Amino acid sequence: DAIGSLLLELSRDVGSILICVTHSTDLASRFPRRAELRDGRLTTL
Repeated sequence: DAIGSLLLELSRDVGSILICVTHSTDLASRFPRRAELRDGRLTTL
């Protein structure tokens, strides 16, 4: 949780893109844009 917060804050502060791959829906929900890989297809949520 603390690492996710730190990464999000750092990304916003420096204006960079952050790509995070996770199985945690709680962590993923904190990002402004999300995509999901299901059955070999990438879809945006």
